[in-house]
Amino acid sequence: MRTVLVMRQLAAVLDELLSSVTRRARLTPHELLVLAWIAQKPGIGVGSVARCLGRKRQSVQRTLERLEKRKLVERFQSCVRDRTSGWGLTKKGDEFWAQLAVELREQDERLHRSGLMTQEHLKALEKLMKDLKQHSAGMSALGLVEVPPEEPTAEWDH
Repeated sequence: MRTVLVMRQLAAVLDELLSSVTRRARLTPHELLVLAWIAQKPGIGVGSVARCLGRKRQSVQRTLERLEKRKLVERFQSCVRDRTSGWGLTKKGDEFWAQLAVELREQDERLHRSGLMTQEHLKALEKLMKDLKQHSAGMSALGLVEVPPEEPTAEWDH
């Protein structure tokens, strides 16, 4: 019972942390997560982002199109086929992400200084991550979920 209470407290703190950043950046939490994946893995495809976030492909596609309208991401065209092969940040997106990363680090530091993120919270979070990883591996082994493969990142001309 204590673990559940700790996890609820942690969820509330993390939700406040992300929502304050997303409000100032004028992003939805989903847009922030998609942008983070694109920033970390340039050239990643829509399907891989969707699998990583546990979302439908169409939902991620719509999110990418909104971010594209804001000129934060761009499509990469396949040399072989006339299709989008992946997504990356634009120059504006790189700058935007760099600013967000600084703000997220500052928020993280404030969170640790505030004492709201206790050792008990960290231990509960580590346990949850370990359990989720084991659960995901088990579900994948049974063929119930598809774990996205590591995609090679490519050098793209911007």
